[in-house]
This record gives sequence, structure tokens and C-alpha cells, in this order.
Amino acid sequence: VPWRKPWAHGGLPGEPKRADGQPFSGFNAWTLAMFAGVHGYAHASWLTYRQAEALGGQVRRGEKASPAILYKTKVTSGQAADPEAATGDQDGRVLRFLKSYGVFNAAQVDGLPASFYTDTRPERRDVSQLPPELAAVPATVIYDGSDPAFYPSHDHIRMPLPGDFESPAAWHAIAGHELVHWTAGPGRLERGLERYHVDPTARALEELTAELGTILLAMRLGLPLSEHLMQNHAAYISSWARLLTDTPSALMKASGQAQKAVEYLLAFSQPLGAERSAEAA
Repeated sequence: VPWRKPWAHGGLPGEPKRADGQPFSGFNAWTLAMFAGVHGYAHASWLTYRQAEALGGQVRRGEKASPAILYKTKVTSGQAADPEAATGDQDGRVLRFLKSYGVFNAAQVDGLPASFYTDTRPERRDVSQLPPELAAVPATVIYDGSDPAFYPSHDHIRMPLPGDFESPAAWHAIAGHELVHWTAGPGRLERGLERYHVDPTARALEELTAELGTILLAMRLGLPLSEHLMQNHAAYISSWARLLTDTPSALMKASGQAQKAVEYLLAFSQPLGAERSAEAA
């Protein structure tokens, strides 16, 4: 099904937040942002039915929940039923569980406190220059007209000239994608890029990580994503996800890796960014 952007605002909806105001992370962050975009929700908060009731709200009749994933671990002392699904030492195993549950956007609920109904979509940003949060990343980026790519052997990114992109938004999206790849390099998050060109599964996982990271960056920074760009993102994610059908947990893993990559990149523009930059140099 082709992507259709039903909202008028130039960027993705704001970063999804839990009932307590804490942001969702990983898989839930980008999937709930996508659901908000599809349905045109302008509010960031997502609540379970019981959470809405506890706050004095009522989910409107006919509204449908969006799926979220609860990730839990449990340490056991005995043999796991599925040894491949558990890790640990000889004294116990760590079992990992995924459980789906339903959440409603504040736009689907009446009677919540007023703070839940603020429009949290990011303000429009100047797109004529690379966002300062991305410009602060100490990666070596060479604009020489090359196809966009991160080269681990040289630890640099090569890009087309900014004016060669179809739009500033496309430039920012591609730059974000390659910067997420850059986080995988030695001395940074080290995601094992040495297997990228020899293992199709490893390549698919890394590309999914980079593309999901691109969307998370846009959501976090309030970068505009046109309908055309969103169609490209959706097609790209779908093409790589098909290569990972034998490992259902891969999408969760890619989501977690993307979250870590985004946090790593944005830390350079935070007060402690200079300190991290020195550590990563």
C-alpha cells in the first residue's frame, strides 16, 4: 500500500511519550510516530485503557488501539524451555519476553488533563543548512559528488554536493542515514561492519538500523519529511525487512540499535558533547 501523508505539517508528529511523560524508545518510538502520522494525531501522549481511566479520561467509542511492545527479562535458575531464546551463565539464564499491548493516543480520549492535549508537533525549521545537531557530529564528510556512502576503511562519509539533492529535506535524510552508519565504526558503537559485504543478513540488519535511525532523527529534530521521502523510507525498510524473515527478532534489534545510534549522534550537540567528541577522536 503506498504511503499517504494525511497531515499538513511539514514534519513527523512529535516524539511519542508514555502516560508519565517519558519518551518511548526503540521499536515503539518509530512505530507509534508512524501511527500518529497515518491518523493525523497531533498529541504525543499514548496511554493504555486503564491509564486513561485512572487519569479521568474515557476512550471514545469505536476508537482502536495501536500496538506497542513490552520487552521484559527474567532470570531463571533452571534450564530454559528454549535454550536459543535465553542467555546467561551456568547459574542461571536470562529469558527475554516480548508482549504486545494496546495504547491510545490522547486524541482518541476525552477528559484527560489539559496537558495531554497540547500540539507537540515540532516547529518548522530552517532547512537551508544542515541542522546544527548533525553538523556537530565529528564525522569526516566529503562532498565531492560521489554516491552517498560511509567507508569504514577510511572512516569517512562521501556525499553528493548539497545542491545535487532534489530538496534540502532529501539532503538531511541521506546525511542522517550515513551518520547512523558512521556510529557503527571502531571506537564508537562497533556494530561489526566487517561482515557487511559478506553476510546478506548482517547487511540487511545494518541498513534497517540506518533507515530507522534516519526516521528517529527526523522525529527528534523536527525535520521535514515529504510524502515522497516517506514513500522511499517505507519501501527501503520493507525491502530490507524481507531479507530478515528468518530472524523475527531482527526488527526489534535494528530498532534498539537505531535508538542507540541516534542518542550517540545527538550527544555531540549536548553540553557534554565536547567531552564525548574528545573521547571518540
